[in-house]
Amino acid sequence: MMLSPPLKSLVLQTEVRRMVKSIAVWLVLVSALSAFAADVPVRVLDGVHYEKDLFSLGSQVIVEGVVDGDVSAVNGDVHVKGRIAGNVTALNGNVTLYRDAVVMGNLVCIAGEVTRHDESDLSGRLIHHFAPSRVQEASLLQSFNGRMAFVFAQSFVLFLLLIVTYYIFPNQMNEAGFQLTQDLARHFVIGLVTVAAFSVALFFSILLMVVLIGFPLFLLFAGGFTVVGVFGAMVVFHRAAQGLEALSGGLVTTVPASLLAVAAAVLLGQVPYVNQLAFAVCLVLGCGVVIETRFGTNKQWFTKKKRYWGA
Repeated sequence: MMLSPPLKSLVLQTEVRRMVKSIAVWLVLVSALSAFAADVPVRVLDGVHYEKDLFSLGSQVIVEGVVDGDVSAVNGDVHVKGRIAGNVTALNGNVTLYRDAVVMGNLVCIAGEVTRHDESDLSGRLIHHFAPSRVQEASLLQSFNGRMAFVFAQSFVLFLLLIVTYYIFPNQMNEAGFQLTQDLARHFVIGLVTVAAFSVALFFSILLMVVLIGFPLFLLFAGGFTVVGVFGAMVVFHRAAQGLEALSGGLVTTVPASLLAVAAAVLLGQVPYVNQLAFAVCLVLGCGVVIETRFGTNKQWFTKKKRYWGA
């Protein structure tokens, strides 16, 4: 079966932006305490001269006055109506430069849209990656048939990825899936630490995009996070399929059970609010079991020793 190029592109863009959104959400959770403790405004009024860096988590930033520093936002939009002497960075947020906006540094926007007035002034570079294509989404998803085609395409891609992963790494998938159910709490905590570490590393690599090393570091961390997250998600799907197979008493074999598990996850992903929670739990558990079992090999990291689990 072949997917149309626009549908392929939409599925890929959606999965990339979902990963970026998850990174942003978990970064907000990890940094929540420090964010509440810091005395950082999210709005600089006209006539105000703010002489520090401006940083916001989960809230939009509005600059109407002057900021003598960098402006950064995670999970929030940035509106520039005044003057910023440094760089502007937005992760999973939109950036809008109004008519009188002046940005002396670079503008970095990841998984968001950039809107500029013709008379706005950007002295540095515009670094823009993983921008959402809302026009394409609207044209493809405005009808019921379009939404169903998108759900089917997602299910097909994830099911194919699950089958290929299990075909290449059957022993590792089985071992990781078995260990996943032995201590969910332990794997969840390890997954939280893993996601938080990758999120912080990605965020700082985004801040470094104003220099040459930033984008290679971002690709390195994003690639590692993607490999760990995807393999972990496949382990979770595989374990869910094994559960369905056991519940059916053998009436549903491995392949149909895998398809049902993937289809259920995709349908759950269409439910507002529940989708982000389910995706986050799957990501955390998957990362936890992958790091704990070293991709299902049960070997210790940086050594060749085999880990033996206690009864």
